[in-house]
Amino acid sequence: MKRLVDGLRTYLIAWAILSWAILSSAVRAVPAAAPSPAAADPAVAEPAVAQSIGVIARVGPSGSGSGEARAARDALAQHGAEILPPLLVAMDTRNVVAANWYRTVFDEIVLREGERDGVARLRPYWEAYAGDARRAGRPRRLALTLIERDEPGFTATWIAGRLGDPEFGYEAVAHALSTGEQALRD
Repeated sequence: MKRLVDGLRTYLIAWAILSWAILSSAVRAVPAAAPSPAAADPAVAEPAVAQSIGVIARVGPSGSGSGEARAARDALAQHGAEILPPLLVAMDTRNVVAANWYRTVFDEIVLREGERDGVARLRPYWEAYAGDARRAGRPRRLALTLIERDEPGFTATWIAGRLGDPEFGYEAVAHALSTGEQALRD
C-alpha cells in the first residue's frame, strides 16, 4: 500500500509541475491585462477619485511625494465601498510604495463598510478579480480574503481548480495531494 501511495504522490507531483510549467508559460505569453470591470466603475469616472489614485501612483521611494500621497489617501478614505474595485486595480502595480498606500485606504473602507454590507455586495467582482491570473498575486489574495470572510471554506474549494494558476498553483497541488492521500486512506 505504501508503494502505491508513493507512486501516486510522485505521479501527482510530476503531473502538477508539468501542468504548471505549461500553463504558466502560456500565461506569461498573454498580453497585459485587459481593462477590468472597475474601469467602468462610476467612482473611477469621478474626477476627484481618479486624481487621488493618480497622485498616489506617483509616490516613490525615500518618501518622495508622500505628502501629496497622504492627502490623496485621506481624500479617498472618505469614500465608501464603491471605490474598492478601482483601489484593488490600482494595487496591481510594481510600485510597492503606492500599493501600500492604496492598501491602507482599502483596509479602512473595508473595516468601515463591512458592517454595512457594502463589501459583500461586490462579491461577483471579488470572484472575477481573484480568478484573473493576469493580475498580481497580492490584490488577488486580498479579494479572496474578502470572499472567505463572508463564506468560510470558499478558498479550499475554489483553490482546487487553480492548478495552472501562477499565484495559487502550489496550493492547488497541495490540495490535490491531500485529497488523493485522503482518498487512499478511505
